[in-house]
Amino acid sequence: MRKIFAAAILTVFVPSRAQAAPVTVSAGDFVTFNFDLSGETPGPPYVLAGFIPNTSGLDFEPPPCGDFCALLDVGEWKLWTELDGTGQFFFFWDLSLGGAFQPEMLDGVFSATLQVFKGSITVDPVACGVAADGSRTPDCPAVEPPPVPEPATVGLLALFGGALLARRLRTRAG
Repeated sequence: MRKIFAAAILTVFVPSRAQAAPVTVSAGDFVTFNFDLSGETPGPPYVLAGFIPNTSGLDFEPPPCGDFCALLDVGEWKLWTELDGTGQFFFFWDLSLGGAFQPEMLDGVFSATLQVFKGSITVDPVACGVAADGSRTPDCPAVEPPPVPEPATVGLLALFGGALLARRLRTRAG
């Protein structure tokens, strides 16, 4: 009984992050997503802030379609400076949007509206803020460090560079 009571107390008094589930948006649907990062760590203002829609289920024209296969799902994203799709409209893109990083998001409060005209997609949008010290809000994608070449690769490159240098010196000398 004490364990249940302790769990209930922790659930009520310990803040937890709200995690939204992916949403399927179909033709005729209009959806608004609100983002308020003021309670996040680090908090705003940010030096970089963004919106990542995490879209899946996009349908493209089947090959052969030349150099560019048309997107069969039709719709639009709009980004707004205030919650609930209000304030100033500042960004527009079709359903293929991979992400948007705009100065209007630096205060951490904005909204995104999605309207689908044809087809159906699934989205799981998140907002991301990066502080001046490089710290990130929890939903920011991880940044992988650049790959470090293994010592054998570096050695082969050095050997190749030395061989090129030796060949050039020989051709100049001869």
